[in-house]
Amino acid sequence: AQVAGWERLQSTGMVPLGADAVVVKLRKTFNEPCLWDDVTFEKIKAGPKIEPGVTKDTFSGQRLDMDKWFRSVASGGTTPPRVADGWLIYDDTEMYPVTAHATFDDLLKYEGKDRYRLRFHARSLSDKSKSSSLTLGVKSGTDIINIGRSGMYWSHGFGSAGKPQFTFYCHASQSGQQTMSAMYPLKHLAPSAADVWYTFYFDPEYVTVYASANGYDESEKSLATRYKHGIKDIAADGSVYLKISRSSCLLDEISLSSPRKGAAKAPKEGQVREDK
Repeated sequence: AQVAGWERLQSTGMVPLGADAVVVKLRKTFNEPCLWDDVTFEKIKAGPKIEPGVTKDTFSGQRLDMDKWFRSVASGGTTPPRVADGWLIYDDTEMYPVTAHATFDDLLKYEGKDRYRLRFHARSLSDKSKSSSLTLGVKSGTDIINIGRSGMYWSHGFGSAGKPQFTFYCHASQSGQQTMSAMYPLKHLAPSAADVWYTFYFDPEYVTVYASANGYDESEKSLATRYKHGIKDIAADGSVYLKISRSSCLLDEISLSSPRKGAAKAPKEGQVREDK
């Protein structure tokens, strides 16, 4: 509306999580002189309430819960992964990667019973003629999984008609320098299995990984690997986030927390959620 010869203009937008600065640019699309009297940048609506150190999602809604996840900054794709029947589904190359709102700057701080634990249950796509995989990580920044930032990521490859053996790849880096990288064949998993349940434990020196085709299992028979991550300061490049990359699979549930952060009671060894 015009007030005493002046035109009032306003616009709204969403500030990405993790932003610590803003640049406001004013442009005009005409040749005549233009005077700017006053510019105000203010918050008009609070974002979701986030508890640091805790992410848990069973994907029980009708769509991706944007109070828990957001589109990874500087990512490709045009649509979010879809949610159906309690699964997060990546089955289209146009689906973009997502990042959890919660931060995990102290991921590698605790030992013993206080360690952070990551758990998730994934399933391959039904078309066995095509490969299915899942890539996720815990790294600095709100952008996509970037090996130039401190943190780690993992990829699980499901068996396919041409390559039936399951594989597990892990990578860690500190401020752009690779600290470890390895590929492990999961020989204890049957090539015909469509599902995998993973459990990770993190401490200041090691990452311990269990993988099972029959529910969460932390027994010796399901131990996939225990490796030194080599990271001294995972938050050296900024706050640390849980990220799910563009993949080709279904994800039933995922949780990352420490007993010190009020983790929910987990299923017992071998237990599978009955509502799936």
